Amino acid sequence: MNKAKVALAADKTVSVVLKVIGIIDVVFWSIGVLIFLADYDKYDYSSTMIIVYLILAGLGVWMIRISNKKARLIETFRKYVAVISNVPNGFIPDIANALNTSVDVVMKNLELMIKKGYFVNAYIDRNLNSIIIANRQAIVNEVEQTKTAVTQPKKSVQNVQMVTVKCEGCGAVNSVPKGSVGECEYCGSPIKGK
Repeated sequence: MNKAKVALAADKTVSVVLKVIGIIDVVFWSIGVLIFLADYDKYDYSSTMIIVYLILAGLGVWMIRISNKKARLIETFRKYVAVISNVPNGFIPDIANALNTSVDVVMKNLELMIKKGYFVNAYIDRNLNSIIIANRQAIVNEVEQTKTAVTQPKKSVQNVQMVTVKCEGCGAVNSVPKGSVGECEYCGSPIKGK
């Protein structure tokens, strides 16, 4: 399993676990507050306990918010991959335009996704204002070399037929030579050109 797939699966698992624990926490401590409010006159320390229970319920709300933030980032990643696979140069203003959002938001999200390991061998080139994905450039270079070899009259090279394949790991559309096995340009998952 590749790094990007592991990072996505780990964040998704953490998101689900945090949400479940957060919901249980909020429900449990909220019931505690209601019980104390019902019998408020019985206990000398009930106001302190209510504050503690509210803080613990707040912790559950915080876990739910973190869970939702992780889930939104994963969903955003899937949208970005779909757009980036159609923007061959990775030009960030083109990505922002396709996503109907600002360049700053796209830049911030891409940096976060790279930091979290969602994109394998990727970085932001601020001079070009583009996301550079190493696997993608290697595939483009390989295709260009193949085209060059085909156009040279002295060498007998078969024409390489490219097919588009949807990555099972991230959903990106990749071009690979028919019948070969390669890596997704975006997440590094193995893909087969059928």
